[in-house]
Amino acid sequence: MSWLQLFCVFMIGLGIFQIYKSYQYYQDLKLHADQNTSVFAPAALCSSAFMGLVFIGISLASLLNWL
Repeated sequence: MSWLQLFCVFMIGLGIFQIYKSYQYYQDLKLHADQNTSVFAPAALCSSAFMGLVFIGISLASLLNWL
């Protein structure tokens, strides 16, 4: 296994972790959101989930290119 493949596997794991944390944040917002919640919370939620998908997508594309 080359360093690039190892890095891609690490980035896929990081992307899965990012999506998992986004889901946890979504659940937290559903339960505890009120008037004091930041107006930027939905943007933070969407951007973090998007970054997780980008991590997974680019890593898979790179990994499949090198196999």
